[in-house]
Parts: sequence; C-alpha cells; structure tokens
Amino acid sequence: MPEGKRVYTKDGILIGEIVRAYISEFGVHVAKIKTVFEEFPEFEVIMTQLKPTRIMREGKQEEAFVLKEIPIKLKMIIDEKFRLKETAGISVIFTPKAPAPVGPYSQAIKAGKFLFVAGQIPIDPRTGNIVGGGIKEQTIRVLENIKSILETAGYTLSNVVMAFVYLSDLTKFKEFNEIYAQYFSSVKPARVTVEVSRLPKDVLLEISVIAYRE
Repeated sequence: MPEGKRVYTKDGILIGEIVRAYISEFGVHVAKIKTVFEEFPEFEVIMTQLKPTRIMREGKQEEAFVLKEIPIKLKMIIDEKFRLKETAGISVIFTPKAPAPVGPYSQAIKAGKFLFVAGQIPIDPRTGNIVGGGIKEQTIRVLENIKSILETAGYTLSNVVMAFVYLSDLTKFKEFNEIYAQYFSSVKPARVTVEVSRLPKDVLLEISVIAYRE
C-alpha cells in the first residue's frame, strides 16, 4: 500500500507523504499527499503521476515515489524556498544514480564554477547495498557514483581538480590505483591519499572530489 510513503521531486526535494490512496467514483486510482509546506498543505494526484523509487533514509533502504508533474502553485513555493541559494550562486545537486544522502549533507554543492562532491562509498544506488568483491570492485562503484553526480551537474571526470582518498588499508593502494588511473587517464587531478582506522559500513574506501569548469 502507498500510504505512509514519501514523495519527492525529480531533484530529490521532499514534498511530503501519501496519507490516503483510494479509487474515485470514476474508477481512477488517486493518492492524497500531505506536504511539508504550510502554504500548500495537501493535494491529490492520480497514481500514474507517481513513479516508484527507492532511497536511503537513516541508513535503511526505503520505498518512495517521485512526482512526475508538480502543481504550478507548489512548484512556485519550492522555487521560492530554494531561490536564495540559487541567486547566491550556490545550488544543491542530487541524482538517483548515486546513493541518496543519509544525513544532513548533499551529494554535491555547486558554488560558482566549483563543484564539491561529498565523500562517496561503494553503495550501489539501485539496491542501497555495499557492492561485493574487494578493493577493485569497490573503487569502480565509488568512481561510478562520483561520475554520475558530476554528470548531473554538467561536469565530467576531466573537470576534477582535487581528489581526497581514504583507504582502510594502504596495502591495497596498488590495486586501488590501477582502477583509479583508468578513470583519470587524461587529466590527473591533485590528490591526497590517507589510511584511516575505519570507514562507514566498514567499506574499504571513500573518495571526495572538487571539480571546476568555465
């Protein structure tokens, strides 16, 4: 049943949650959504306007929906609330092709011509689980997540100017570096690589990058 499931915009902004689902007198499946915006507390849509998705929330995978078409008034409210960040040259980047944030942070922040990508660990965004295998497989997953975030913001790996790499075991550096080099074969960004005592979910690595483009 859809009741209780959260509803988001295509950009990952929380709209609210479904409080009721029913079949109208015309035989149409309808969902009533209670929003998080006082100015537009609730509205109804036909279920075909809701696309099922899965997100990570508080460390757990959760079923949710993406609203395909947002009511004009609600869209104006959302645009207004996020306008200050945009006019200040700062915008939040989100893509379902990378792991959803599980805390008070964003996948990436675009500030002027720079893009700051949050630390990525080897979570498969399709399942919400850590990928199997060793350091090579985990490195591929992390860099694919970063690549997806970059592309969503209009950047590529060749725009990366700085990388911060955290490994749980530096003896695996050679294997990691073999994969890393394949992704940064043309432009090689500056890099910091350190060993840390522990990473979230006991993964083998975490990578954060800064990108720049004119």
